[in-house]
Amino acid sequence: LISFDEMWIPWAQIFAKCIVESTKLEITDEIYKTLNYSHELKRVLPGLLAQGTTAQIREALVRLLIAHGILLKDALNNLAESATLSALKTLGVDRFVRIIACGDDAGAIPKPNPHNALSICRQLDIDPQEAVVVGDTLADLGMGRTARLGCTVGVLSGVCGREHLSSYADFIIPDVGKLMPIVLNMPPNDATKPPSR
Repeated sequence: LISFDEMWIPWAQIFAKCIVESTKLEITDEIYKTLNYSHELKRVLPGLLAQGTTAQIREALVRLLIAHGILLKDALNNLAESATLSALKTLGVDRFVRIIACGDDAGAIPKPNPHNALSICRQLDIDPQEAVVVGDTLADLGMGRTARLGCTVGVLSGVCGREHLSSYADFIIPDVGKLMPIVLNMPPNDATKPPSR
């Protein structure tokens, strides 16, 4: 929802550098390929880093390291919740967040399954028809659609472009700064209607 590339490209680069330095293996390109990060384009492409859970990313990277003869024991920690909270604090919006739900939480099911969205609605005691999912991937918007949330909003400041998001989004906005007029005038969810743009 914030600029995905600004947040995750430095992480991918630093992560790859740390792995290369600690293993003495020059596998930077393989790490980038695993994550679906294009160093040439300076963009995270749709795929594992953009849409996978921390557990899925960790598993893929562990497989890569094992394939290169590196044995691991809890070498990659699940930092999803602390990373999310840190990002929210950096953005100054943590005080507005009542629940942090990460894809690796116990009982979570990866998007686009509706389970996590419906679970959050239950925890907040709100009708799913009154909920909005705002996302930058097909998995985000697919979750909103399958959960039959009130509205799905695609954000172009992330990984996927308009051409990817348009078939799943009721609205597409350039960034979250344009979200409030949509939320304040939210249309009812009707799975039979074509998405508006």
